[in-house]
Amino acid sequence: MEIILNAPVYTSAMMRGASLTRPVKLPDMELPSPETLLELPTPSSHPVLIARKLLLLATFLQGIPPAARGHLENLTVSRQELMTRVVSKAHQLVTCNDELVASIEGIECLMLEGLYESYSGSLRPSWLASRRAVTIGQMLGLHRGVRPTSLTNAAFKPDHVWFRLVQLDRYLSIMLGLPPISVDDTFAKPEILDTCTPEERMQRLNCAAAGRLLRLSPSDAVDPAKTKEIDKLLQDSSASLPPQWWLTPTLTSSHDQMDTIRDTLRFNGHFMHYHMLIHLHLPYLLPLENSRDYEYSRMTAISASREILSRIASFRTFRPTGYYCRGVDLLAFLACTTLGVAHICDHGRRRTDDGGFLFLSHQRLSDRGLLEHTLQSMSDMARVNDDAIGAMVATLLEHLLAIEEDAAAGSSYTVTSCVDSDAEGGEETGGGHFKLSADGSVLTIHLPHIWVVKIERGPGQSGRLPSRTSRPNNTNSIPEPTKSTTRDELISNQARDAKMFSNPILQNPSLAQLMPFVTRDHLAKAARRTEDASLDFLLPIQELNEGEGVVEDIDVSFFNSLIQEMPV
Repeated sequence: MEIILNAPVYTSAMMRGASLTRPVKLPDMELPSPETLLELPTPSSHPVLIARKLLLLATFLQGIPPAARGHLENLTVSRQELMTRVVSKAHQLVTCNDELVASIEGIECLMLEGLYESYSGSLRPSWLASRRAVTIGQMLGLHRGVRPTSLTNAAFKPDHVWFRLVQLDRYLSIMLGLPPISVDDTFAKPEILDTCTPEERMQRLNCAAAGRLLRLSPSDAVDPAKTKEIDKLLQDSSASLPPQWWLTPTLTSSHDQMDTIRDTLRFNGHFMHYHMLIHLHLPYLLPLENSRDYEYSRMTAISASREILSRIASFRTFRPTGYYCRGVDLLAFLACTTLGVAHICDHGRRRTDDGGFLFLSHQRLSDRGLLEHTLQSMSDMARVNDDAIGAMVATLLEHLLAIEEDAAAGSSYTVTSCVDSDAEGGEETGGGHFKLSADGSVLTIHLPHIWVVKIERGPGQSGRLPSRTSRPNNTNSIPEPTKSTTRDELISNQARDAKMFSNPILQNPSLAQLMPFVTRDHLAKAARRTEDASLDFLLPIQELNEGEGVVEDIDVSFFNSLIQEMPV
């Protein structure tokens, strides 16, 4: 414990221990010290209180910056093993027992477990933990304002805790394409909103909008009346805060703790809001009859995508690698798809319009610059950290940029859409996925709770989709073996590669353009899971945490503000 306490930790790890069931009140809020947060309970303490300390310990270890991991070299077990063991033990002995978690501290344990799983890249286990937390909360009457038992006589508001549970459930449901557990929006009643701070009012209105989005049927996705209703809710949400609050925050190392918390709270609110706008308006961006009637929705989806990508660029300037809000990268998948498809469709309109203006003409180069910047960032992550999410987003961007460039040069492409009805029972994965057909002629992009988008060559044309041959700053380069690699290790690696790539699935020529961003492990997993000789870049969420640094923390806080801050 002395070794762990001497290691620096990101503020968010402290926030999770301080504000799960209590609202953040700036500027008066004081975070607990690491010694207080991790103070050991007595052996006679209730099992929930011991489990809570174990989960806080795992959270604390997750929040240690990569550059500071040297502080843990003298531990007798690795940081990753210690985190895995304490969470596993807390789950096996406490959080899976409904009788033990029937208290506000028990609900807090389930919330901590859900956040730990999401930081580890496991959205489905996170969803299961949050779903149990909501269910236990309903059993204890939280949704009716009943105060559950507290083992420590903690001060909390039932309405606030219930709202946080609903937020977490709705965010994960949107990311995984699953239905929400509760349709209750009483937390957003006018009389309750009147007592909230501006930030809390925005969060509650956005959460109510998320609930309505989740309740839309496929046919309702392009219902102008329902779209207008939800859009009005989001407009009211944004109006809760002054104009300058919406400027992109600038995080610097010179920030004090409260400034950092304040600016990251703004990042959270921005990502949450623009995420909802894309989900609401993206269906109108796809080819539809009378598409000119939906220019407002098209421009809103495109603008929201730009806002997300520009903020990701700003955020990465401060936090280029290591633990951070990985949900941002899943949002990048959605935003990149929206912006790329918008330009591809716009080039198609050039051939059918009767001399009209293309409404994205002047934004093309700046948008490509934004996408290329995102590509460079994601491919760096894929190359340096063996990162699965970075590899997926980078590879998708390679395709979209190449297709858009070819379309701008005059080639014809057909973009079609349909309801995502994967009837084979395939597992849903967080943030969406895409698939390149076996012959490389069709790119299919699946977005949770949004339609499937298919891009292929236009009528009368055939052949593979183009691949990009020039990438910014050599982002496709594969690092050479390190100097510490021995000759025997190099020979062993070459033999392993030769055996793996002899698989006929991986000999498909359509994989050639993907190789710079796909690691050995990703291809091996694809080979094991693919039966039709096509490469399906699903995010194997249940497999992502097999090795350190694969997906280190898909943080749900940017949507639900559950922990009130992104890691900094």
